[in-house]
Amino acid sequence: MAAEAVRGNPVKDNLRAYRSLKKQCRISTLHPAQRGFVYRFCCSLCTVLITIASISAAAGVATFNREETAAIQYTSRMITADLNGDGIPDLIQTYSRIPADNTFSVQIATGDGTFAAPVRYALPIRQQTTVYFATADVNNDGKADIILINEQNLLVYLGNGDGTLAAPKSIPLPDYVQTLSVADFNHDGKIDVALTMGRNIAVMYGDGQGKFSAPVNILTVGADRGVFIYGIGDFDSDANADIAFGIIYPPCNPSTCDHTDVHILYGNGSTSFTDKLVFPGLRGTIVYLTTGDVNGDGRTDLTGLLTFPTQTGDMIVLYGHPTRTLTAKYLKTSGYGGLPVVADVNGDGRNDVAMTAVNGSNQIVIGLFLGGPNNSFTWEEVLFGSSFEMGTLVVGDFNRDQRPDLAVAATDTSNTGTTSVYDYLNTTTATNWSPCSYPKAPHGINVCSPANGATVKASVHFKIAASWFEPLRKIEVWVDGKKIVEQHHVWDKYAWLKATHTFAVGTHHLDVYSAGNDNALQHQSSTFTMQ
Repeated sequence: MAAEAVRGNPVKDNLRAYRSLKKQCRISTLHPAQRGFVYRFCCSLCTVLITIASISAAAGVATFNREETAAIQYTSRMITADLNGDGIPDLIQTYSRIPADNTFSVQIATGDGTFAAPVRYALPIRQQTTVYFATADVNNDGKADIILINEQNLLVYLGNGDGTLAAPKSIPLPDYVQTLSVADFNHDGKIDVALTMGRNIAVMYGDGQGKFSAPVNILTVGADRGVFIYGIGDFDSDANADIAFGIIYPPCNPSTCDHTDVHILYGNGSTSFTDKLVFPGLRGTIVYLTTGDVNGDGRTDLTGLLTFPTQTGDMIVLYGHPTRTLTAKYLKTSGYGGLPVVADVNGDGRNDVAMTAVNGSNQIVIGLFLGGPNNSFTWEEVLFGSSFEMGTLVVGDFNRDQRPDLAVAATDTSNTGTTSVYDYLNTTTATNWSPCSYPKAPHGINVCSPANGATVKASVHFKIAASWFEPLRKIEVWVDGKKIVEQHHVWDKYAWLKATHTFAVGTHHLDVYSAGNDNALQHQSSTFTMQ
């Protein structure tokens, strides 16, 4: 399918869209994951064309071109990682309906917003529930690897660095696993895995060679409750990785459970954690919750859709704070939504929140909460298609233009049942994108300015970009052993910095660091001379 521009007169374009609708969207909610407490939504969605539907005519809206690539039927859950080391995120996918050959798949990015044909990898055991997975460099060879749960086994697929994966290493587990996330919790430079098994949260500590310890239990909830990991972050900005999770309370019925308490296990930089209830008593089950620095303060926030909307809104943002508390802000979408992602999609220097959603007109959209001053947001909509079962929305720079793009897999349920990846390439004209190209590798720091050994006659213009295997938190610039600037222009696995400073005449030593949520550091040194 040729690229399709998302532009034009919002009012006229939306009127044309509304008049051409022939079907109404329908949502089917499924709840069978693990032990009645883990949920996944699978939505059948309807619209007809792509355009921007602005609630207001405010400036700064995001625009996109759409590219379409064939995928394996009923692809639903996707994550990204640069598996072939070209600096472009690739797609790793599992399915809402288990294929006969029981696989997951990889689609390598081509660099123009499309993806190569899917390559399947077999799972040793036929999975009856959602397949959970994560990416990281588990053996410290500079290549992205995949960690995956297959019933009662942890599977490690080491990346070969060329887009292919080695045969899996299987680690038996004592119980079925519901969710998993990864980080270096004990600061030993080796990736660890946090997971939920039954009523427990446990950590498997990595050895830096692709192997992991037996699960070490760090929390057990009550016998009548369920537990679900939302993700990893640094919610109190103490440079230690924390685990955000929900405790789900019965009674449960086909629609939801009674309520959810949001907790954070605050990491202490070793093998110990402090459990704190940070937001109690949200009615129902928060199925869609994700981590990311929404307000750019260097602390991780939580963003999610509420099962039961309040009078204030149907989406909640929980802002992290050094005091180990969370501040809540409610937002109102135009309808139901999916798993949010966080990135600055309109290039104004503030992060935004994007998700798939069903609006009040029963249309399926990519909903955008565009961030404004003082933690304000403006809701925008990008209309999608007709009769689709939607998968997970992901964010990445899929054509190396330094702008965050959005991609989602969707299955046409009207007649063909075909599945495609729809990549929304960001075409927004703005000035607050990264001033420097991200590294052409799955990790690294690119210092575009000042060049190593450069002579500078006026102010030094720092232009820096970084990428990493897991989400980044900040970039720091140090000159002659003194920190000059720290910035938090981060989204997913990317970060950038732009700043201007003056220095005394002479030669200066420059150190640049990027830091992840677990304070995994990258470092690059150089010199410059002031005249």
